[in-house]
Amino acid sequence: MHVDSRGESVSGLRAFIESSPTPYHAALSISERLEGDGFLRLAEADAFSLTPAGKYFVRRGGAVVAFRIGEQPASSIGFRVAAAHTDSPTLKLKVGAERRRHGVVSVPVEVYGGAIVSSWIDRDLGVAGVLATRENGGSGIRFYRSSRPVAVIPNLAIHLNRSVNEGFEYNKQDHLPAILQMDDVDSPEQSGNSRLDPGTRISESILVRYAASQLGIDPGAVVDADLYLWDMQPPALVGVDESLICSGRLDNLAACYSAVEAIQSAQSSRTSAVAAFFNNEEIGSRTREGADSGMLRTILERIVLALGGDREEFHRALASSFLISNDAAHAVHPNFADKHDPAYSPRLNRGPVIKYNGNFRYTTTAQTAAYFEDLCRRCDVPVQRFVNRSDMASGSTIGPAASALSEVPAVDVGIPILGMHSIRETAGVNDPAVMTRVLAQYFAESAIF
Repeated sequence: MHVDSRGESVSGLRAFIESSPTPYHAALSISERLEGDGFLRLAEADAFSLTPAGKYFVRRGGAVVAFRIGEQPASSIGFRVAAAHTDSPTLKLKVGAERRRHGVVSVPVEVYGGAIVSSWIDRDLGVAGVLATRENGGSGIRFYRSSRPVAVIPNLAIHLNRSVNEGFEYNKQDHLPAILQMDDVDSPEQSGNSRLDPGTRISESILVRYAASQLGIDPGAVVDADLYLWDMQPPALVGVDESLICSGRLDNLAACYSAVEAIQSAQSSRTSAVAAFFNNEEIGSRTREGADSGMLRTILERIVLALGGDREEFHRALASSFLISNDAAHAVHPNFADKHDPAYSPRLNRGPVIKYNGNFRYTTTAQTAAYFEDLCRRCDVPVQRFVNRSDMASGSTIGPAASALSEVPAVDVGIPILGMHSIRETAGVNDPAVMTRVLAQYFAESAIF
């Protein structure tokens, strides 16, 4: 196990990120960790059967909601919810649209979320996702991740694009298809733009056939697929003093890791602890796996009802609850410090960041911020603050949607990172562990305001 010079372990985070190339894999990794710690998986189609002090979770695609039942009824003391999201900006493959052009086979992509597109160029890219199958008379889902790089999106040489360093916009349709393999040099389609016929079965896709061969299944059993490119370069400790961690998908797998670590380590408490891991934040959360759905509220209600409460007690529980929305925050970039309001310039390895926005793109209020600041103080953790420059639009996260739908007061926080939405992001090596400590304390406490 690697432990940096300040004593904070980062090996667990690195392993979690490597096991989670897509939201589906992140949800699976979280589920496996929970099951290994005695959490029982509940099927949403079945009646919830819960016991006091029990540990449970629900998984829905790329989303997970885990909870520990507290000693006191939620109607009298509420829930302590910490939420994060499993997805990151990426390139989704148009499976079945492979085309043969100029001696290579390539596949077009869709840009998922606000990716920094240029960071995906000239990378050793893997393919990962899920295959929908019909096998042995039934339907199912197969998780897939390539064991080696299978795609690349090459840059155009500077000799043919002299202005590339002066600013160049990649056309998402024309410039981003990923090369999968060489084509037969004698192919009659060499000079054309041949692709699979729109009526061709998905099982004839080169990508699907390759994935099926690695999984040891018949390609004909594959009905459809959600496949994505992912950066196969593993997380790395960077800096002469190893004070930085550079990795893909720190936004927001670092927050997911902190939340699952915290709920696993939380001791028996009077309050019920909930860790929610939503999907699809990067595209607005408006899906059945996203924060802008009824998933969290429904599960909280079912917890109350399964323990003998009624809807009145459920609404009382919401009124006594609190939500920490944990997503990455913008650290001040030393080369672009003018992009920050000088009064709100968070730094790496200086502790969690409370995020504010006057138009409630973040859900923080003075009261919820005060609670989080006091929580950090009890953990001997410093707190930083972030507000966008007034002449720049703010990002957002799961906080506003999750808070509005559940009617639970919330605060938006996160660890500071650099390069947000790049294929490789940079964080301080201490910050994820510090956030874990704060969340573990949060789950152990009863009072909020």
